[in-house]
Amino acid sequence: MRISKRSAYLCIQIFKKINEQYPNSRFILNTRNRDNWIQSRLNLNQNIDNRITYRSCTCGDNVHGTKEELIQCWKEEWNRHHNKVLSYLEDKPDKLLYFNITKDPIDKLVHFFSDWTWRSNIGRKEILHLPNFRYYYY
Repeated sequence: MRISKRSAYLCIQIFKKINEQYPNSRFILNTRNRDNWIQSRLNLNQNIDNRITYRSCTCGDNVHGTKEELIQCWKEEWNRHHNKVLSYLEDKPDKLLYFNITKDPIDKLVHFFSDWTWRSNIGRKEILHLPNFRYYYY
């Protein structure tokens, strides 16, 4: 199964369902300065003429008429996602690693998983069961 940009993006929105189906799961909230994140997204959304294409937004592609509207939407999206993850997992601190990709050392990530036993999986395995949605890893 091919994962579209839209379905891959939706994975960040279904962490509660993942937690229900996999109660021993752990989550990493990768973060960085919001304005730097937005600038990076703008850079990724420039076309060959160096124009912003207004895609990769939870509202849909090309919904916003201006760069400013898109930036405002992304700011709200960043805030909403961080708040949602942090509030959902606030009473489960052992399940969440808040990882600042520009500041935190890799040891923080290693330590978070230090008590896990890793299993090798060969081939494709379905890891999430939602109606009309499948997410696979290889």
